[in-house]
Amino acid sequence: MSTPSLSADERARRDAFTGRLFEATLGAWDLLAAQLGLELGFYQALADHGAMTAPQLARTTGTDPRYVREWLEQQAATGILEVDDATADPEARRFTLPAGHAEALLDPDSLSTAVPMIRAVAAGGWMLPTIAAAYRTGDGVEWPSYPGLIEAQELANRPVFRHLLTRVKWFELAGPVERLRSAVNGSIKRLPLRYRMA
Repeated sequence: MSTPSLSADERARRDAFTGRLFEATLGAWDLLAAQLGLELGFYQALADHGAMTAPQLARTTGTDPRYVREWLEQQAATGILEVDDATADPEARRFTLPAGHAEALLDPDSLSTAVPMIRAVAAGGWMLPTIAAAYRTGDGVEWPSYPGLIEAQELANRPVFRHLLTRVKWFELAGPVERLRSAVNGSIKRLPLRYRMA
């Protein structure tokens, strides 16, 4: 494919677009590495035991030390974990999960939880072959086929319901039960018959 000659504005736009996708790629790999850390219990072990070396974390989580070291180094390079001495021997470097990062990764009730975003991206990636097939056939993909996204939605709703919904002063709302019932009934009446509840 021959590349057309671009104006200075088009080149700048192209470069900005390429830069945006590059940054998105780095972010996507951060999210996938974080999903790995959640799934393998790395973050939880670091939160429970404090600073650890790769061999210590591997023993604690029942994983391979070489792979754990690569994961720890990546996490430190992107600023998710802290390393006490980057010049130390790789097997002796101790890695720490900062308290604020631990909250975002391990506290499902925190309004700062990042886990729903992490799980949603990972789940979306797992579903790409199924989604691509649906685009080809037009068959669609039913919501129950997205267990990871359903879980991510649940995890996103949890802190909001626990912290923000409880702040609503229901007694100050005019007839909240009646208003809710009216809204639900109105929605049901607008649905096609096959979707209405008996």
